[in-house]
Amino acid sequence: MPYEKPSTLKAIETLFYHTGLTVSAVYVFTHLILTKVLSQTYAQRLSLSHDSLMRLRRLVNSLRNRIKSTSVTALGENHRVIQETKVYVDRCQQTDERIDTSGSSSGWARINVRLGSLTDIVRDYNCEIQSFEDLGPISLKAKLFIDQLKDSTWQINKQEKYSELVRSIREMKGWFIHGRIPKH
Repeated sequence: MPYEKPSTLKAIETLFYHTGLTVSAVYVFTHLILTKVLSQTYAQRLSLSHDSLMRLRRLVNSLRNRIKSTSVTALGENHRVIQETKVYVDRCQQTDERIDTSGSSSGWARINVRLGSLTDIVRDYNCEIQSFEDLGPISLKAKLFIDQLKDSTWQINKQEKYSELVRSIREMKGWFIHGRIPKH
């Protein structure tokens, strides 16, 4: 007669068999789900890293284009004063790079410098004008000249009026050249 296993042993084997099968099925199911989730997470992290690195590269390039540098030869000995008593000298390789313009010669600073120089020129001009004692005759002659141009009767005797205008202009020009203003 063949050997029959005890029923307890059969029950334990069946239990282990079903448990192993269940655990294997759970493992395969979990493996499939976790692999899919982890691959998506990895792809998202890779995409985020790529985007971050590209943005960082663009930022570094834009900052590098904005930087102004001055060569060591232009600076001289490169002294750095930390406190009043301590002076440090930086070691660096001296090159013959050209001196880049500093930020003060571009943009708003340059406009401010030009406006300052124009202000000085206008101030000097005003001081020179104040040195003249009387500008009344010049303004009177200028008004008379404008009135002569606007006058409608000057068309009648054109040649005579033209010569009178030329003479008046030459006379006023002579005043400015010689610096004399007649008083009438």
